[in-house]
Amino acid sequence: MKNKLFLIFILVTLITSWFSIGFYNVDEHFQILEFGGWKAGWIPQQNLSWEFSKAIRSSVEPFVVFLVIKGLEVFHTVDPFIVAFIMRLITAAMCISCFLLWRNQFRRITNSTFDLIWYDAALLLWFLPYLCVRSSSEIWGGCLFFISLSQIYGGEKFPSRNFFLSGAIAALAFFLRFQTGFLIAGVLIARLFHFKKNFKNLFWYAAGLAVMSALNVGLDYLFYHRWCFTPWNYFSENILAGKAATYSTDPFYYYVPEVLATVMPLQGLAIIFALVIFIARKIRDEISIGVLIFLAAHFFTAHKEIRFLFPIIFILPFVFASSMQWVSQFDFMRSTFFKIVMWLTIVTNLILLPVIMFKPADTQVSFQKKISEIIGDKPSTLIYVHDNPFERVGVTMEFYKNQNLKLLPGYLKPDYLATNPKEPVYVVTQTNTYPPWDSEKKFPLVYQSIPQWLTKFDFNNWLERTKVFQLYRIR
Repeated sequence: MKNKLFLIFILVTLITSWFSIGFYNVDEHFQILEFGGWKAGWIPQQNLSWEFSKAIRSSVEPFVVFLVIKGLEVFHTVDPFIVAFIMRLITAAMCISCFLLWRNQFRRITNSTFDLIWYDAALLLWFLPYLCVRSSSEIWGGCLFFISLSQIYGGEKFPSRNFFLSGAIAALAFFLRFQTGFLIAGVLIARLFHFKKNFKNLFWYAAGLAVMSALNVGLDYLFYHRWCFTPWNYFSENILAGKAATYSTDPFYYYVPEVLATVMPLQGLAIIFALVIFIARKIRDEISIGVLIFLAAHFFTAHKEIRFLFPIIFILPFVFASSMQWVSQFDFMRSTFFKIVMWLTIVTNLILLPVIMFKPADTQVSFQKKISEIIGDKPSTLIYVHDNPFERVGVTMEFYKNQNLKLLPGYLKPDYLATNPKEPVYVVTQTNTYPPWDSEKKFPLVYQSIPQWLTKFDFNNWLERTKVFQLYRIR
C-alpha cells in the first residue's frame, strides 16, 4: 500500500486535468484567461471585465497564459482549449508538488507506514483532484503559500536561503491571492513568540517578501502599462468602496453549513473535526495560527463564498493525518459505529471521485469546445434562440470564440441567410426547443450536450430543470 495511494492521486489528478474543461467560478476565466488572451492580442481591451481597468488583479497568471500562447504559436497552434488544458496541467503539477512536500514533512514526524496511509487517503477526497486543476487565484495562492511554509516548517535551524526563498514564494502567493496575507501573518506571529531566536530568520524571510513584492510590482507595470499596487487597488475597490458587499452579504456562520453541503456531510465533518483537533493540540503552531487568522477574517467579512476557503485545502491531508495519528490511540476507532461511518465515507467518496474525474467543470465551456470542433475557424454564423452560448454574467467570453464566427440573436428573420449564401449557418437552442422558423422541415441536429437517449427518461420532468444545449445546422 506504501506510495500506491499517492500514485493513484497523481493519476486521478492528471486525468481530471484533461476532462475538467471550464472553471469553478467565472473569475478563473475572465480575470486570468481573458487577461492573458488580451496580452497575446487575442482579445480587445474594451471586452475585458471591469477588474482590468481598476488593476485589482495580479498579472502573474495572465502572464503565464500569455507565455503558453506564445509557446504554442511556435508550433503553429492557437487552440484556446489547449492553452486552458496546459494551465490546468501546470496547476496540477504545482499542487502535486505541494502535497509531496507536506507528505515528506509528515514522514519526518512518524515512523509508521500506517499513519502515512491517512495522509494519502485524504488526498483522494473527491473534491481535491478537481480543485487541483483549477487555475484560479485561490488555488495558486494557497498552493504557493504552503510550498513556502514547507521550506521552514517546524524549526529555526534551516539555512538562511530557506527563509529567503520561503518569504519570496509567500510574497508571490500574496500577490496571486491577497487573502493569503492572513496565512503569512500566522507564520510571522508564530515566529515572534521566540523573537530573539528567530530574528535572523525573520530578517531573511522579510527580505524575500520585499524582493518578490518589488518584482511583482514591476511585472504589474509591464502588464497594465502604468505603476500600480494591485493589493491596495483590490482593498480600495472591494473593502473601502464596498464593491464586494454588493454581490452578497452572509451571516458569520455561513461557512460551516456550506462546507457540509458542498463537500458532502461525512467528508465535511471529517475535515472540520480534523482541523479542530489539530488546532486544539497545536495552538501555537504556524499552521494553527495562520489558519485561525485566515478563518476569522473570512468569517467576519460580509461577502462570503466557499471558494474563498480553497487556499487552506493544501494543508488538509497533513492536518487530517496528524489528527488521526492522535485519535488512533482511543478505543473509539475500533468501535462498530466508527467503522460504519468510515465505510460510508469511503463508499460515497468512491462514487463521487470518478464523476468529478470525467465530468466537465462547466457545461457551457464544454459546449463551446464542441462548437469549435464542429465549426472550426472558418467564417460561419451562429444564431442563438435563447442565451448567447459565448456570454456569461453579461460579459462575452472572447477567449474561446472563433474570431471568424458571427453571433446573431434568434429574433432575426431568416432573410439574413440570403445575404451570405455560401456561409455555413448554425443555430443554438436549449432544452428541446426548435428554432422559431423551423416548422415542417426539421433541421439536422448536429450536437446535444447530453445524449439523445437520456432525454427519453424524463423522470419527474428533470429535463425542464436542466439546461440542455443543442446545435443545429441550417445549411
